[in-house]
Formats: sequence, structure tokens, C-alpha cells
Amino acid sequence: MNNADMKQIIRLVKDGLNVPLKIVGPDIRHVDHSTQVMADHDLAGLLDIIGSHNAALDDGATAAAWARLQTTVNKPVWATEDPREWSVLSPAGGQEIGTKAIVDPTSRVSGLVIYLAFPHAVDSAGSLTVKGQAIADGIAAAQRPAPVSSPSLTPLAPASAPAALANPPPPP
Repeated sequence: MNNADMKQIIRLVKDGLNVPLKIVGPDIRHVDHSTQVMADHDLAGLLDIIGSHNAALDDGATAAAWARLQTTVNKPVWATEDPREWSVLSPAGGQEIGTKAIVDPTSRVSGLVIYLAFPHAVDSAGSLTVKGQAIADGIAAAQRPAPVSSPSLTPLAPASAPAALANPPPPP
């Protein structure tokens, strides 16, 4: 499907809506390919949220690639089909391309859809699999604020208060 076709379909869908909805798309495979397609600002302008798939051996789905897509469109970006383990290194350059790259704050991705969550991340009993638990643990860890180290803290007052403060006058 070419850009003109996508624009026509999106306009038809929008014209047929009776309620305000966010339109997510185009859900193209490979983050770099999505960035190339979304350089068509008329097409990107028709979408509210830009979705891209990092499936089908997308070895370039690094945090930097996701950030380039977000910079190109200046809109929210979602990873709409992530089939990967929490941490996967690209075969060529050894860069992170797993789910960890998507939740990296530098990726600027604001939504994540785990592709084939069942049965790969969640089993038939509704419990997390080993893969699912690793992803859940990684996302939880990524959301925790960084600890504040005590050397950077400075006291607001000296350890010993001046005599005037140590012995205030009695109230009238």
C-alpha cells in the first residue's frame, strides 16, 4: 500500500466517525521504514499516534531509531507489535533492540503492544511466563525513579544553630 492509498483510507475512516477517536497507524514493519514513510508530513498529519512494528527481524529497532521516528513526526509514537524478549542485542552491532530499547526514556515511545502476548508472555492460566515476567520486571525497574545519592544532598542549616536560635526569648 502506498502513501496515497493510506491517506485516502484514513480520510474515509475519519469522515465516517461519529465520535472523536484517536487514529493510530500506519503500523509498518521496521522502525526505520516507518520513519521514511512518515517523512510524508501530510500522511503523518492525518494520524494522532504513530505506530510502528519492530517485528520480522527488525535489527535496527534501537532506542535511537525510535527517537528518530518520534522526532520526524513530532507526535506520540507507539511500538504496536513488539514480539521480542526484554533484552536482545542486534547481531550486527550489539545494540539493544529488545523491549528494553522501547521503554528506554531516550526512545520517546509512549505506548507498547506486546505481540503474541498469549502464549509467549502469558500462559493459558493467565500467569506470566518467564518471558512475560522478565518484561514486567524490566518495565517496573525502568519506571522507578533513580535513587538520590546522599553526597549530593546539602544541609539546609548548619549542624549547630546560632545561640540566638538555640535559646529564643520567652513569649510575651
